[in-house]
Amino acid sequence: MRLEFEVLALVNALAAAGALVYWFLVRPVYAREDRPVGVSILAIENFIAGTVLLVESFIILLNPVIGIIGVIVGTLGALSLWLGRGLADGRELALRVQLFLTLAGIAFGLAGLVVGLLVFGLVYGLPIGGLYQVWYLRQSYVRDFFRWESEPLLLGPQSGVVLEVKNLTKHFEVYERGVLLRRKIGDVHAVDNVSFSLNSGETLGLVGESGCGKSTIAKCVLYLEPPTSGTVIFREIDITHAFAKGRSGRVLALRRQMQYIFQNPYASLDPRMTVADIIMEPLAVHRHIPGDQWLDRMYQLLRMVGLEDYHAERYPHEFSGGQRQRICIARALAVEPKLIVADEPVASLDVSVRAQILNLLRDLQQQLGLTYLYISHDLSTVRHICDRVAVMYLGKLVEVAETEELFENPLHPYTVALMSAIPIPDPKHKTTRIILPGEVPSPISPPTGCRFHPRCSRAIDVCSKVEPEQVEVLPGHWLACYNPWPSKSAPAGQN
Repeated sequence: MRLEFEVLALVNALAAAGALVYWFLVRPVYAREDRPVGVSILAIENFIAGTVLLVESFIILLNPVIGIIGVIVGTLGALSLWLGRGLADGRELALRVQLFLTLAGIAFGLAGLVVGLLVFGLVYGLPIGGLYQVWYLRQSYVRDFFRWESEPLLLGPQSGVVLEVKNLTKHFEVYERGVLLRRKIGDVHAVDNVSFSLNSGETLGLVGESGCGKSTIAKCVLYLEPPTSGTVIFREIDITHAFAKGRSGRVLALRRQMQYIFQNPYASLDPRMTVADIIMEPLAVHRHIPGDQWLDRMYQLLRMVGLEDYHAERYPHEFSGGQRQRICIARALAVEPKLIVADEPVASLDVSVRAQILNLLRDLQQQLGLTYLYISHDLSTVRHICDRVAVMYLGKLVEVAETEELFENPLHPYTVALMSAIPIPDPKHKTTRIILPGEVPSPISPPTGCRFHPRCSRAIDVCSKVEPEQVEVLPGHWLACYNPWPSKSAPAGQN
């Protein structure tokens, strides 16, 4: 399809050039009426522009209204081609029709420009729209019919800290609908002043109850959602600045380094594409390997995630949930990333299939040297795969520690409550379940001080007044709490 769009853009550019030639050269000749042949030039320009609009509308299938406009303008252009001959005989009607069609063509071009800017983002229109379309085709890299090639990146060392998040904040504005205009009434504090780092080859687990901001952090890290403030540094490159201000090729190169595994494999795969098309689509976008190697790379990825070659010609609905998630993993690995954000990749799978996917992720990490940001609310899977764990509550990090240290020695009251909810497959084992009182506060108006203090059994007076800072209470164990639970591993006299 890319060649067709390029040809249509060039034809539109010619139509726009014809309009300019008419306006500055042919129109003065019309006034003297000594060169009636100019009418044919204008008629042909109108006819070409109208026909191009009609063809584009049917190829792209954007909106029936655009198709109707194309039919009308194409018909008027053809009619003007026939009527234009009458000017040679001095017919005043033909001249008036030509002038009307010219004004109609310019009006349709302006309307196409406005509609394209406000609705579609790409104009399929007459003279003015044609110029804008050519410019847009050369500037955009996110359209399926035109892609920029990746630029080489000067990345930092692969060892050490791969990802560093500093004071990340993301607020979503809330509006109230009025009669004519919307009025802002507040902000959803999805993520507030979150900082953490991720080392090469490490798996950091991000846990917390639904709505605490885990997925928002993931989207901000990959710039799927632009953060309100803060920085995200990937291998010594500030990606918040690179994505916001960088060139298209540079952004595409950064996208190659960081990939996303979505929570729902049923919704993240296009049902109209075969597995081969799904896996080779990133190869076509990034073009980091020659085209004659795409098929071999696709089959290699299928075998890498535990699927067979004959699965390539099937559609997503022909697979089980676990197999679909394997396809999603293969698609993420297609561009050879270094960081993978896995947003609850096993949440919608059966327990037996979860273990297979988790083991696959761990094996791929060892083979390819991957770094994971693993998001989940299932603490049992977090303990199975993660090296460190960060606990979130209402947009804030409350505790960060190595996995075994956190599970054996939780200090924050919210972390202790989470640990008490883990089911233990032993009927003889008795546990004390901590039931938190009340409901999670609204993120539009979070509590002052510590955000957990309205539900905390260990809250003291300062908790409601001053927000606690993260401090390292034990080696590698960071905590934001004024009155934590006693540590099981602290030396005597330091609890």
